[in-house]
Amino acid sequence: MKNFLHFIMLVLLLASIECICAQTVIQTSFESSDLPAYDAGSINGQNDWTIESGTATILSGADYIYSGVQGVQFYSTGTSEFQTDYVPYSDEETGLSDLVYVDMWLKINTALSDEAFYIGGYDLTPDGSSKRTFFLQFDPIASGSTGDIQIYSSWEKNEQSDALALGSWLRLSICADYSAQTYEVAMNGSVVDGSFSFREAYDPADKGRSSGLYEFHSLRFYHEGGTFDVALDDVYIGTNEISDVSFTEPSSTRTVSVTQPEHGTISLSPDQDEYELGTEVTASIVVDDHYVFSAWTGSYSSSDNPLTFTVDANIALGASVEVDENNPPASYTITVTQPSEGGTITVNPDQSTYYEGTEVTFTASGSIGYDFIGWTDDLSGIELTKTITISSDMIVSASFEAGVYDGREIIVTDCDELSDALADMLPGDNIIVADGTYDCSSFSITSLGGTTSQPVVIQSQNQGGSTFTGDVAFTFNQCSNITIRDFNFEVEVYTMFKLVGSDHIRICYNTLKNTGDEGSKWIIIGDVWENETNTSSYNRVDHNLFDGKDDSGAWVVIDGNHGGEDEDKICSQYDQIDHNHFKNNGPRADNEKETIRIGMSDISMSSAYCTVENNLFEACNGDPEIISVKSCDNIVQNNTFVECLGTLSLRHGNRNIVRGNYFFGNGVTGTDTDGDEIGCGGVRVYGKDHKIYNNYFEGLTGSVWDAACTITNGDKANPDEVDYTGLTSHFVPENIEFTYNTLVNNASDIEIGYDNNGNYSSKPVNCLIANNIIVQNANPVSTVYSTSSLDGVSFADNIIYTYQSGSWGDISFTSDEALNIDPLLVQTDCRAYDDACDYLVPVETYKLSSSSPAIDATVSNTFSYVDTDIEGQLIINTRDKGADEYNATDVITNGAVDESYVGIDAINFAEIESSATSITAVNADERDVYAYPNPFSENTEIIAEGSSVVNVFNSQGQLVDSFTMVDSYSWSSPCKGLFICVVNTDGRISNFKIVSE
Repeated sequence: MKNFLHFIMLVLLLASIECICAQTVIQTSFESSDLPAYDAGSINGQNDWTIESGTATILSGADYIYSGVQGVQFYSTGTSEFQTDYVPYSDEETGLSDLVYVDMWLKINTALSDEAFYIGGYDLTPDGSSKRTFFLQFDPIASGSTGDIQIYSSWEKNEQSDALALGSWLRLSICADYSAQTYEVAMNGSVVDGSFSFREAYDPADKGRSSGLYEFHSLRFYHEGGTFDVALDDVYIGTNEISDVSFTEPSSTRTVSVTQPEHGTISLSPDQDEYELGTEVTASIVVDDHYVFSAWTGSYSSSDNPLTFTVDANIALGASVEVDENNPPASYTITVTQPSEGGTITVNPDQSTYYEGTEVTFTASGSIGYDFIGWTDDLSGIELTKTITISSDMIVSASFEAGVYDGREIIVTDCDELSDALADMLPGDNIIVADGTYDCSSFSITSLGGTTSQPVVIQSQNQGGSTFTGDVAFTFNQCSNITIRDFNFEVEVYTMFKLVGSDHIRICYNTLKNTGDEGSKWIIIGDVWENETNTSSYNRVDHNLFDGKDDSGAWVVIDGNHGGEDEDKICSQYDQIDHNHFKNNGPRADNEKETIRIGMSDISMSSAYCTVENNLFEACNGDPEIISVKSCDNIVQNNTFVECLGTLSLRHGNRNIVRGNYFFGNGVTGTDTDGDEIGCGGVRVYGKDHKIYNNYFEGLTGSVWDAACTITNGDKANPDEVDYTGLTSHFVPENIEFTYNTLVNNASDIEIGYDNNGNYSSKPVNCLIANNIIVQNANPVSTVYSTSSLDGVSFADNIIYTYQSGSWGDISFTSDEALNIDPLLVQTDCRAYDDACDYLVPVETYKLSSSSPAIDATVSNTFSYVDTDIEGQLIINTRDKGADEYNATDVITNGAVDESYVGIDAINFAEIESSATSITAVNADERDVYAYPNPFSENTEIIAEGSSVVNVFNSQGQLVDSFTMVDSYSWSSPCKGLFICVVNTDGRISNFKIVSE
């Protein structure tokens, strides 16, 4: 009896060991009798299954059952994507490791005529990323035929020809070795020759997990788009072997990889290439003089020396070796003198001081069009990369020399010739594309372009004469000084222009239409996503026509790099978007359909210094945010918004400026994706230190999120210092100045403290609304959601005039905050209504009449940065309230515009004489007069093709500089401030503002 009990206990023990060592995650035929059970209908939410897009349904149709009475149908139609995930382990949970087996039955019921179908395993890492492990691609298959299956080994595809028969069940079996990052595949029980590497190479130590610990977390089924009908049944995932499939016997050996520290040596005993599982290994380290061992890194974090461990998986081992603070090595400095032109020097590592014996690498990078001559000062030689061991203080510099180029004119007549010309471009080249239609593949240009003095121009032979169709798109990688202009795009692509780490790329005078993939982003300006530095800057998108967008995705995106530490993530800088015509972006989407987006959450604390100016936005209704600013120190100025359902949103970032813009609602409303009514809005703000002044808002129909001035609550307080946590939050509006604006008969003028149904609890802080004119004939001026929110907003010296059924709304203003007096506005297109009607502007607005009480009425709460009015006119005496300064003398340089002033046939903004009956558009070669960058630091390039006389005046009207130029002139500002630049080109006068910061 005693022996029998021992036997029973042994059986139970072995069973428990089996339970611990082997694990079944899922084994189901999708039956209602299974444990866990599956109910007929959508699989979404059942037993860890999630539908991201498309349809996945449990049903009893014969075409979808391999065994039992229920199976799964994967289904989508049209261009829609399909994605369904089985996620038994979240990224916060420990998944399966070592050997993982997957077994399933699949049947393709309809032809995959458009796009491929994918099945993949995923490791969901603690940092939130998803890494593909085993990965298979089912190629498109026509009716009545067989298709190929591609098995990925890293980036390489291994084709299994004719492995897939339409309408027939296929058994797919996988054995994935998460210790070795390899997998095997069997089809209908027969193992495919070869072992395949995981789809993505990554180190779990970089993803918040121990080095070498790879895990299975989820299984994904994905189809890129088009009609799609697939059956799935009898699924198994677990660590138990698949008994009737003869996969290769797993290896019984593992590796110990050692990364030697810079100032120490690690040794292993025994020291072998591979170790049998269960082998005991001892690691020890000896460090150099002046250094001490701190701890092991990689698979172990112990500080024991020596360290003894048992090999039970692939092991990575390194060591942290630090300076001995009691006996440090000698330290030295490296002074790098960057060349004045032609290139840059990088130092790795880049530190303030270096200990003796540190290896330092210097790299010389020549700008496009420049050649590296050699190192100078304490470094010599002509190698582009030079590594030395530091033993003294050093001064390092380098010499570059501009190349000599002929400036060729290259005429191309077909796609191959254009591809060759782009691949062979040299500074100064003018690549002319002969008139015609070009259905080409996409073009990728890397490390090519021009110089400041010899840019490359890629242009249509005649304006709009060359049309790109099909898959034509341009990617510029690390390019510089290239202009692409005068084309007509009628393409079907995800992105038409992608600028990656490039500078001084100009996209201008093009007509852009794209009927591409769902989620298309037409122009993306940024850097390689994972780069740790940003090299994108000074790009320009101007004088283009964007007409019609019905899919998701933004029209123009300013992005950056997203690698490295938080402070390394920088938005592309000093880009300019101007004189474009954006129209007909719709229908409404909940998100990701902006007309322009500048930055994104994780780079929002960086300064983009982007300028968006002189554009016309018409019926841009795709996203609640017409322009979404998600970075710092940008300027949005002198734009016209007409019947756009949404707001200019300062969504993330600080210190942005919104000035000189015109918002017209014209009473237009629409509906959102839920069918609720929405309207045209003004400006919505989050974050700190924004300035919103000299803007005009008329006939807007929005409220709540879309009032003319929208100051909601936030869901997070602003930190005292830069904080990179929670960057997707709605940071509370703080230190906002909404000043010198004019608001006329809007549905909602000022809304304060909306809390998004209790989700936003942080109240506005120190916001000021001052010196504005608000005229209201039908609605409440103010809506306040809580008195505590109102406490963070103050008012001063406003004129808020209500008549007919208009009212002040929720705020009873004191006389210091607002006066309810008629500002005597007149709707006019005159420079000054009753004083200067010989000079007209394109669009009528409500402006001050000569007897308005707003004239010279700013007696306090003045702001030094408000040195002109909305029309660019100088202040006379004391600044008038509202956006308009009553000024009958100075020329108007900004105003609301129609399509004559933007796009491919734009004329420069200027007053016209009232006797004129029409405005004549000028030749394209005569219209391009501007300064870039603007605003600028120290220098700006004034550009006007041909011979010109230039006079520069300060904000007081005093002449500060006068010169002649041909085509361009680099002008140096004598000081910071606003200047008026007047350019006379063969008797044609152009004037514009330039700002030195």
